[in-house]
Amino acid sequence: MRVPILLYLLCLPVLADSIERLIQIWTAPISDVDWIEARYLNAPMISTLHLLLGLVFFLTGPLQFWTALRAPHRRSWHRMCGYIFSLSALLSSLAIMIMVLTFPAIGGTLTIIGTYLICLGMLTCIGSAL
Repeated sequence: MRVPILLYLLCLPVLADSIERLIQIWTAPISDVDWIEARYLNAPMISTLHLLLGLVFFLTGPLQFWTALRAPHRRSWHRMCGYIFSLSALLSSLAIMIMVLTFPAIGGTLTIIGTYLICLGMLTCIGSAL
């Protein structure tokens, strides 16, 4: 149980920022934010899709390391969480790959290439795990 708790602690800043950004997307007037944040407000649907799926990704991922969930009588729960984790990773990655082309990418082409490499690498690892 220690590993999932430690992973959740590591995820806390990302989870908190994602929740804060979701609230900002749907409540803040665009005039109240700087140009970096305005990019998310200008594309609320794809931003929300990426953030919500990212939350599912970060909430279900540590469960894969919980030994009690891998016990024979709970193995179906472990697999279901794994499939939810994988699907959220796939869809969130696709959303960010669209976002990085839709938004003005800070860092330009290098940011776009880096994002694609990270997403494709992560999806390759998850595909191998499945």
